[in-house]
Amino acid sequence: MKHENSPGFPTTVDEARALARDIKAARAKRTPWWKIGEHLSISRIEAIRLAHSLDEVLDEMRGTSNDSTGTQAAQNGHDVVASLLSDTV
Repeated sequence: MKHENSPGFPTTVDEARALARDIKAARAKRTPWWKIGEHLSISRIEAIRLAHSLDEVLDEMRGTSNDSTGTQAAQNGHDVVASLLSDTV
């Protein structure tokens, strides 16, 4: 379910990068997902989904390569999130 004040997902690369920076900075400060969602005027689940949809942008910002370890860790993370989200939807 979408938050009533949700701005929706980013439509341009610049918007995606701006949101990715905001989320990255908030998570670096260990800000809880609900608070990130509140700041972005979206629900907690939508904030988590948005963060995971921006993985490529975050990887680009970090300058990481897609080595086998990173790819496997990312896949494991996506599997866990997918199972959690399927339980809540």
